[in-house]
Amino acid sequence: MVDDVSVGAVDEYSFDNVTADHAISASFEQDTVYYTITASAGEHGTIAPDGATEVEVGTAQTYLITAEAGYHIKDVLVDGESVGAVEEYTFDSVTADHTISASFEQDTVYYTITASAGEHGTITPDGETTVAEGGNQTYTITAEAGYHIKDVLVDDVSVGAVAEYSFDDVAADHTISASFEQDTVYYTITASAGEHGTIAPEGATEVEAGTAQTYLITAEAGYHIKDVMVDGESVGAVEEYSFDNVTAYTITASAGEHGTIAPDGETTVAEGGSQTYTITAEAGYHIKDVMVDGESVGAVAEYSFDDVAANHTISVTFEEDNTTEYYTLTASAGEYGTITPDGETTVAEGGSQTYTITAEAGYHIKDVLVDDVSVGAVAEYSFDDVAANHAISVTFEEDNTTEYYTLTASAGEYGTIAPDGATEVEAGTTQTYIITAEVGYHIKDVLVDGESVGAVEEYTFDSVTADHTISASFEQDTVYYTITASAGEHGTIAPEGATEVEAGTAQTYLITAEAGYHIKDVLVLNTALMTSLRIILYQ
Repeated sequence: MVDDVSVGAVDEYSFDNVTADHAISASFEQDTVYYTITASAGEHGTIAPDGATEVEVGTAQTYLITAEAGYHIKDVLVDGESVGAVEEYTFDSVTADHTISASFEQDTVYYTITASAGEHGTITPDGETTVAEGGNQTYTITAEAGYHIKDVLVDDVSVGAVAEYSFDDVAADHTISASFEQDTVYYTITASAGEHGTIAPEGATEVEAGTAQTYLITAEAGYHIKDVMVDGESVGAVEEYSFDNVTAYTITASAGEHGTIAPDGETTVAEGGSQTYTITAEAGYHIKDVMVDGESVGAVAEYSFDDVAANHTISVTFEEDNTTEYYTLTASAGEYGTITPDGETTVAEGGSQTYTITAEAGYHIKDVLVDDVSVGAVAEYSFDDVAANHAISVTFEEDNTTEYYTLTASAGEYGTIAPDGATEVEAGTTQTYIITAEVGYHIKDVLVDGESVGAVEEYTFDSVTADHTISASFEQDTVYYTITASAGEHGTIAPEGATEVEAGTAQTYLITAEAGYHIKDVLVLNTALMTSLRIILYQ
């Protein structure tokens, strides 16, 4: 500005041929600074704005990140550091150059494979299974005992009676279902005839389960049928005998190591028949368990299947006789509490056993004795590395129901109160406090529950039924000094004689000479804090 008129933002100005007074003034402002933010996006998505953007210092810049359909944001890097798969990012109060880049990846597509199995078998996994696009899934098909796989359908198309099927490189939903049918069972009927007659058919005949087989018995001329035995039982002197709905079942027996089961292997039993098994362990071993159709029947030495109406399995396991030594821990608890476990507990040598002790409401643990030696009022105790029999017992006692109140005493500077601090006082009893000031000080006041009881040296709380406070304050004693004033003849001093003056205050004296006299001298004597004034007057 030259003479209050702008001449622009010039670097130089000249006054030429000056013929008057002038004024020139310059003003300044900070340069505008810009920073560059460079944005980039990988394939299958965009960032906006893209490329280099100039941003004024201190301002903000927001970026929007968008993935194409079928893709999602994989990550966003700001200045090379991940800020996550964000859809929006803002640079606030920009004070430097920056970079922002976004990457994208294809959405994962999942397909559903639905598996089902008919009766008498399973498919694993069953039901709906989710498989990522391009993934694989294998199914296992298993028939129950006495049944076999009839067919497996994949997307309603048969793939045969397979026991396993895999979907590879999955790119669509699928279904898989398995059906089962009963195995065809054959039974053997063995026929024989004595001399002088025949039975037809003779020998061993395989008969499908559930069907019938008829036998014709014929005597030679001059002979007749004496008897017909079926499974060892007489059916009489019949000429014809039919086995109807031929049925028998298989019992499969097996034994683990160190023992036997008899009979072993498969045994055919007619419907309604019985079969007994004997189990024997080797020396130094014992029967651990017997499983019948997958269920334990205990460590039995004999088991019978009666009135057989299905196939069965029986298996037995054995284990070595236990030579480990055991010890007994005996636990007991008195009234009003428990110890767990209670009674006798058997613990193998070297083992551990922990006990938990609990008192009833209103009671607490009084003491715990281990082998008649106190271990204190503990709530838990462990026997470790057990090598002997032990006993643990616990006693309980009632909680103390006496009520207590707290009296809190405090003293200010220059004195004491006794007892000081917090004092627990049993309900209904008394508590006395002694208040003492230091030398040169005296009790200023005593407050009980915030109320003054005066400058007492002793205070008693009688029959206490609540919490209380007591506090004492102190102040310095007031000190007086004596000033003794006297005047000689021919004049006066006022005040005359002995005057009591409080410590720290002032006292003024007026000295007056009679007519014809004047004050010769004033003597101020200080002896043992006794101050004397003596005036000598002269004519």
